Amino acid sequence: MATQRRTRSDGRETIATVKRFATVELEKYGAVNFNLDRVLAESGVSSSSVYHHFGSRENLIAVVALDQSLQHVIAELAIIEELADQARDQKSMFEVLMLGLSVGGTPKARTRRLRRISGLAATDSNKAIQRAMKDAQIDGTAHFIRVLESAEQRKLISPRAPIVGIAYLLQSLLVGRIVVDVTGSSDTDDAWLNTSLTALRYLLGIDDE
Repeated sequence: MATQRRTRSDGRETIATVKRFATVELEKYGAVNFNLDRVLAESGVSSSSVYHHFGSRENLIAVVALDQSLQHVIAELAIIEELADQARDQKSMFEVLMLGLSVGGTPKARTRRLRRISGLAATDSNKAIQRAMKDAQIDGTAHFIRVLESAEQRKLISPRAPIVGIAYLLQSLLVGRIVVDVTGSSDTDDAWLNTSLTALRYLLGIDDE
């Protein structure tokens, strides 16, 4: 049993080390000129370990790119959480939610959604991507839960459904927005935003003005 725990720990450390050096490589040279041999030399990790954990050079690049994208998402969620902590009434709380969804309409956000969808599609065949997606999903949802629980305690919302469920709904809305992205229509995106806000207003028990 101790040997198994040590092996898992060593595996996580190896993955973290490879990802750290691969991130530097990707940021410096880009995906096209990404040199796996250079990553191996600088990280001190064997090629067999990299292929064991990531499967291929392309999968390693995908995992690192996904990590970078999801870190941006987490950073944005942290800002939303900070703004929500400053809300003092239902109107200002709802404005924070509006901001959170509106930010998702930027070109960078669309790119991150595309990467996230690609990551989801690859999770069945790659455990490293599966771990990255799982960790990001848990972290992102935890942000939403903290925001909603704090707002409920301050009487800014009166949830009509379990907060955990609403938090996951928010996550699914943000990722599922890619269905609107592919239409390339700003009118459709506006309709999606307004409909999502209407649904959230009801679920969170925020009065119409």
